[in-house]
Amino acid sequence: MALKDPNGPWRHGSVYLYILDIVSNVITFHAAFPDRYEYRPLIPTVTDAVTGEFILSQAIEAAKGSPEGGFVLYYFDDPTDDTDNADVPKAGYARQFTGEREREDSTALPINFIVGSGFYGRAAEVATGPGPVVEATVLGDAVEGLDVEFSRAIAGRGSDYAWSAVTYAAGLLSLTISSADGASGYYRARATNADGEVVGRWSSIPLNKGRRQALELTLGGGARVVRVISLAAAEPVVAAKPAFGAEAVPEASGLAPNSPNPFNSATLITYHLSSPGPVKLVIYNVLGQPVRTLVDESRAAGSYRVKWDARDEMGALLSTGVYIASLSYPGGMQTQRPLYLK
Repeated sequence: MALKDPNGPWRHGSVYLYILDIVSNVITFHAAFPDRYEYRPLIPTVTDAVTGEFILSQAIEAAKGSPEGGFVLYYFDDPTDDTDNADVPKAGYARQFTGEREREDSTALPINFIVGSGFYGRAAEVATGPGPVVEATVLGDAVEGLDVEFSRAIAGRGSDYAWSAVTYAAGLLSLTISSADGASGYYRARATNADGEVVGRWSSIPLNKGRRQALELTLGGGARVVRVISLAAAEPVVAAKPAFGAEAVPEASGLAPNSPNPFNSATLITYHLSSPGPVKLVIYNVLGQPVRTLVDESRAAGSYRVKWDARDEMGALLSTGVYIASLSYPGGMQTQRPLYLK
């Protein structure tokens, strides 16, 4: 399927296959490592160098996206290959196979496999889209009025600080990296004061085309990506709305117990914000794998409710069990454990 799609990212390197057993939660076969074949727990560890997302989770989502499966594009620097880097996009194709087979005692054994392939993709065939949009906060002393410049970080090339913005109140800045020149990958940044002195330098900042990224740049410290939002993303399927009116400002931020709990069709998750800022509400399974993002944006102070219908990002109904609702908000993070029972 991957190789016959004329509109897909055709491979120009070696191809390997893998098989994931979702029922027993193991990687039963992984031909990228023919000397050991795998057979180990299905736990995501390798992340996309640009977005920071788990590549395994993206492949599983692509497999479940349609009956014929789907492609996944990602950026990863193979540490065993000196010619490889995160600027070269990788591609894969995965498809889910489900069913049953009969045990020796005549009972039914569920079958749920994901079969996939991995290979190199050609950069020219990756969708271009708008360039990265950066919203950064510079942390430290005297952070207003700094000139912050960004440059691509490519091995063997000097820095060309082609994009810049001046920080205003509280060290905030916003800039757009042009689609023609800017690309997904790693970037460097530096900050200079009014006297032309460099007061901050940062490296290995992952930025992605078509995404708005919020950064924290600490003077004398490192850079941290705190939020990534797709510029082309549609409105959330279930949007969070103020629970008790916009005029109600809670004294403390955090989660309230979801209700009902346990639940068998849907549950309401209530959270409070004592101050405005970025909020992210994500549902994880017990393996720590994200299965649904309910909220990922800035919100005003207030109380909100979000309905979760026990479905994943692709709209598929999840299996029964305990899940973890994680809320990150300005100044903290809190979790709770919804129990889904069919």
